[in-house]
Amino acid sequence: MNFKTYTKSYMLKKVTTYAREHSEEFFNIAMNNGEKEAKDQFKDSEKLHDEYESRIKQLESVIKLSEKYIRDFITNAKKNVNITKVTPKLLRTFIKRIEVYEKPEKYSRTCTNRITIDFTFTTTNAFEVDGIIIGTEKLINAA
Repeated sequence: MNFKTYTKSYMLKKVTTYAREHSEEFFNIAMNNGEKEAKDQFKDSEKLHDEYESRIKQLESVIKLSEKYIRDFITNAKKNVNITKVTPKLLRTFIKRIEVYEKPEKYSRTCTNRITIDFTFTTTNAFEVDGIIIGTEKLINAA
């Protein structure tokens, strides 16, 4: 007979014999183990619950902040209807950051610079307004 099979069958016989001969004690031991396991799982689920609650609060605050930035941008756009000249004040009002990258080919007249403009509101998903893509990088000729 296979050693592993013998060991498994031997252990099964021992456990079932103990359960038959000491029913109440076996029941109490099994219930205590089950209760302990249930309490451990409950603690783990409470930890996960707390982590999820914390993450939800963080995301809610990010959403509120984004809403504020977008509403401020719209308010400033309504205030500054006739933009005839780009001034430093206007730049600070609408644009958070401008990055101009080097040309891939130096001294080229046909090669374009990559420019990234970060507006005062933040967005990760791109959307289009009057042919301008907002939320992604755009290649612009630098003459």
